[in-house]
Amino acid sequence: MSAKIILNRKSEWVNKARGIKFFIDDVELGKITNGSSEEFVIASGFHKMQCKIDWCSSGEVSLQLNEGETKFLKVKSGMKYYAIVYIAFIIVLLSGFIMKVAHIAKPPEFLWFQVLAFVPVLVYMLYYLTIGRKKYLVLEEDTENIFN
Repeated sequence: MSAKIILNRKSEWVNKARGIKFFIDDVELGKITNGSSEEFVIASGFHKMQCKIDWCSSGEVSLQLNEGETKFLKVKSGMKYYAIVYIAFIIVLLSGFIMKVAHIAKPPEFLWFQVLAFVPVLVYMLYYLTIGRKKYLVLEEDTENIFN
């Protein structure tokens, strides 16, 4: 009595070099690397599934799998605005350097601009490392899968 789960992970810049661990009923079944797909054969029945990276994870997904059934799941980063945050961070870091190279005098408020621009980046990152650590990844049924 077995069923199959096919877990897909699109290629993403965030966590590119890190494998995501896949758990069913609190037992690690394997890792999925960036841009890959893994197949897991499990017993049919009701199961809880979760993905984890270090201390961060996805929420639990509960599925009823019937005999011979195949379910498609996908895992992705839960960080929605990471590109904007990283670009803002780079702009803040480079702005002082660019002013120095261009021989532009820094206004007296420039340090405050850098601090105020950096605070949202820091808060965003700290959220996903602390309170939002169980939302760092998203595990869901893959309704867009062509084989589904």
